[in-house]
Amino acid sequence: MPLRAIALLVVAVLGGALGFFAVARQHPAVLVVDPLTGIAPRLALVQDLATARISFRAIIKGQTVEGGRFFANTDEVLIRTTVSGDWGFDLKDLDPSRLTLTGERLTVRLPAPRLLTPGFTDEPAELVDARTTRWLSDAGPGQLDALRAARAQALAEAPARVAALGIDATVREATVHAVQKLLPSLLGRPGLSVQVRFDDQAQVGP
Repeated sequence: MPLRAIALLVVAVLGGALGFFAVARQHPAVLVVDPLTGIAPRLALVQDLATARISFRAIIKGQTVEGGRFFANTDEVLIRTTVSGDWGFDLKDLDPSRLTLTGERLTVRLPAPRLLTPGFTDEPAELVDARTTRWLSDAGPGQLDALRAARAQALAEAPARVAALGIDATVREATVHAVQKLLPSLLGRPGLSVQVRFDDQAQVGP
């Protein structure tokens, strides 16, 4: 092929490529937006409907055992305290992988409800009783550790207490109702079917 023909061919190819990029710049590719993008933070709107403020008084025992050279020292306390907080779900931090959209069906997987922002009232815990096996040393440090253990035990008992009172079941029902009613509106798809699944329970929903 003559050099002149080769040069014309190269110019034609370059011209076609430049023309393609020029058209592409004028008509950018359409980005397909995932309909679930940003929906997880919006679930925070359901937060107030999916939580219950709880507060309960409890008498709790705390115990610590300190190993010694010849024998162990045991410190025990019995305290009366108040545990308070919100029982429910931290929906604003929901992992997007827990949302699955298939056609007109949205599946939402939620962890089991828990005690959010747990704490104790401003009223200090009341020491009901204290015991120690120490003979010669001060029980102070061991008693403080036993008090911390008692408070930790009070928080650990919260799930059983709210379940016994029916609060856990009520919070789950309110959450399912709120999610099924509000998510279709938030997504702009009123005909959307929503299923709710808790990690520790079977599926709930149509």
